[in-house]
Formats: sequence, C-alpha cells, structure tokens
Amino acid sequence: MQSVAARPISQRGMAKAISFTGGNRSEAMAILKYYLTNTTPQEFYAAVTTALSNRMILSTDVENFLSGLEGIGVATSSAHTAVRDNVLRHCLRCHQPYMERDNGPRSCIIPHIAHTIPAGTEVVQPPTVGVACCGAALSMSVAPISVHFMGRHTTSVENVEYNPINVKTCAERNCAGIPGNVVVFAERT
Repeated sequence: MQSVAARPISQRGMAKAISFTGGNRSEAMAILKYYLTNTTPQEFYAAVTTALSNRMILSTDVENFLSGLEGIGVATSSAHTAVRDNVLRHCLRCHQPYMERDNGPRSCIIPHIAHTIPAGTEVVQPPTVGVACCGAALSMSVAPISVHFMGRHTTSVENVEYNPINVKTCAERNCAGIPGNVVVFAERT
C-alpha cells in the first residue's frame, strides 16, 4: 500500500496555505487564462469595480481576492503602503495637492494651450491649430479635448518636463513646492 502525502493544514500566521491539488490548480489556471484572454482590460476592470462596489459582497471575499492577487505578485506591499499613507503632497507638475492612495494614471492632467489664430489667416484643410506648449499641430476636432500630459502626480523634479507655457516650476508659480519650502502639507487621518 502506498502512503499518500498529506497537505499542510492552514495555521495562523502561515504566509500561504496550499489549497489546490495539482488537478484543481491547473483547471483554475486554465479558467483564469480563458477569462483573461476573452475579456478586454476595460471589461475586466469594470467587472471588478462593479463587484467591489456591491454592498452585499462579503469582506472575506474581498480579502481572499486581495490575497490571491498578492499570491501571484499582482498586488504588492507598495499598495498597502500607499493606502496607509496619510501625507498630503504637492504635485510638482500640476501643482495640486494629492494623497498617494488617490494617485493614478489619470490624476495629473495638464491641458494643451492653443495659439490664437489671427483674423484673416488662411485655413488649411483639414483645419489645425498650433499648440503653444509643445508645438504640436492638432486638428480642430481633437484640440479641445486633447491634453499635454496625463499621468500620475509626482514630487520628483526629474519626472517633469517643464515649459514656460503650461508646465511651470513651483518657483515660477510661487507655490508651496519651491525647494526649501515644505512640499508635504500635513498628515490626515
């Protein structure tokens, strides 16, 4: 008679407990792979945010979901740090206050500044407008909705491409982020 290797019993404080047998693990991976390859990132994001906004969702389900993301390396300790960080910072690009937990890929938005078109100027087809901030030529249909920059807020000067039109330094704007001034405003709870 062959002996069967026992699976470890979950114990308090254990970082990871093995919860799938080999067969179940490969089936779970196949199901997830199928779902991810047949869902757009936007659909996946919408499904997850809809589920998380459901008041009937159990906190244990959310904790298990987060643990699963941590287990495969998607959610990291930096996410925990950002959520617990209550420091109000000053963005050196858009000069708005922000908290790291609210900082995302569309948090810092700098609009284009279009040149004014002098009266009597010949209009080319398709009509375009010059952008003063970066020199781009944008079609009239795109210019009102396009942005010079969209991304995350920053406290690092190295991450900012300044220009004299719409991305000015803190010294040029005379704001709180001037070197020597305090960039961190306060801690909120």
